[in-house]
Amino acid sequence: GKISFNEDNVVKVFPQVSGHVGDVKVSLGDFVQKGQLLATIRSSDMANYFNEYKSAQSELDIAKKNMEVAADMHNSGVSSEKDYLTAQSEYRKALAEFNKVSEVLKIYGGSTAMNDSTGSGYKIKAPISGFIVEKNVNTGMELRADDANNLFTISDLKEVWATANVYETDISKIKPGSNAEITTLTYPDKKFSGKVERISNILNPETNVMAVKIRLSNPDYTLKPGMF
Repeated sequence: GKISFNEDNVVKVFPQVSGHVGDVKVSLGDFVQKGQLLATIRSSDMANYFNEYKSAQSELDIAKKNMEVAADMHNSGVSSEKDYLTAQSEYRKALAEFNKVSEVLKIYGGSTAMNDSTGSGYKIKAPISGFIVEKNVNTGMELRADDANNLFTISDLKEVWATANVYETDISKIKPGSNAEITTLTYPDKKFSGKVERISNILNPETNVMAVKIRLSNPDYTLKPGMF
């Protein structure tokens, strides 16, 4: 068998927008902190979201100014209360639209204080702290938001799985919760203790073995995915 990361304790990072990968900041196996920049993308989608934000901001400023003018005119008796209420209504509509596009921009990782005037920069950041255990992106790639492939997989590796192959004659001896001792090719003299977490219900038709997953504590990161 071999060591693998705990698939119940990982986060897969997918692209939320289409675009061109400008720079990848991390490599496979790197440890990253939550919020750390993983990659940057130039995206026309983000540029559109940013333009909508700037447009909504401008409309809100105009609606606010119109409401303030309408309030002054109403207080001075120059205009009717209806005109003032209409200006208030337009301001509330502009505010609601501004809040909506601001939230959309925030969801997609955009900033309302971007340095570039186009707002096309999209930053992919680590959602959790952990190790990069899968990396499927390189500088220069073109990404699509509907791509089913994840860009990164992050796992903290404080717990890992040992996936063992059990011969058919030994299946009856294995049960969920059974204690297990694991040795690896890397550390042949060291034993790692764990428990059987999962037992497959299907045998591999080519090898006639059954896959068993054993949960192992890995606080010092001694066990690394891929070890046999």
